[in-house]
Amino acid sequence: MRQGSFLRSDRWTFTPFEKVDFDEYHILGCLDEDSVIGRGGSGVVYHVRLDSGKSLAVKKLRMNSDKGGQSQQRHHDYGLKAEIETVGKIRHANIVNLICCCTNESGAAKGLAYLHHDCVPAIVHRDVKPNNILLDSEYEAHISDFGLAKVLEQQSKKGFSISGVAGSVGYIGPEMGYASKVTEKSDVFSFGVVLLELLTGRRATDEEFGTV
Repeated sequence: MRQGSFLRSDRWTFTPFEKVDFDEYHILGCLDEDSVIGRGGSGVVYHVRLDSGKSLAVKKLRMNSDKGGQSQQRHHDYGLKAEIETVGKIRHANIVNLICCCTNESGAAKGLAYLHHDCVPAIVHRDVKPNNILLDSEYEAHISDFGLAKVLEQQSKKGFSISGVAGSVGYIGPEMGYASKVTEKSDVFSFGVVLLELLTGRRATDEEFGTV
């Protein structure tokens, strides 16, 4: 079986809708360019032949790119999950059966989204930068170093008071210079700087960018 390019994490959720004799890694290991049989606006379709000789059509959905914010993204994900569960129950001679579904959530952006929106109470990292985003052997990103992190009060969404500037030069949000309270938006700014570095190949402290 060919080794595909999607085995980047062991945090996959495998949901079968009928009895199967394979798991997610049998599927993911076959997803490569040679097995592509179609492309569309919603994703890429692969032809997968299992060790048993059975052939499957596997569709890898594209991530939702709407600019509606984190809450809209979660709403989209929940809606998609409900649709998949509904389609997975349908069995008809003239409708293609949905046999299983594999889902995965990972990466630095989703790690921050978890800290800001799903942790109770929410956490602000305050030092998001390349040195604090570690990659494992499969190039999966992991946020590290919570030495400057602060917990937001559960009853308040207005942030927390600060007595001094925290973070790394070049990645500190501009509000740190004038605001008395800091929210998760400071992490969003810092992560944006990290993305800017990836796109330009330059450091945030280079003279062309200036410093914050």
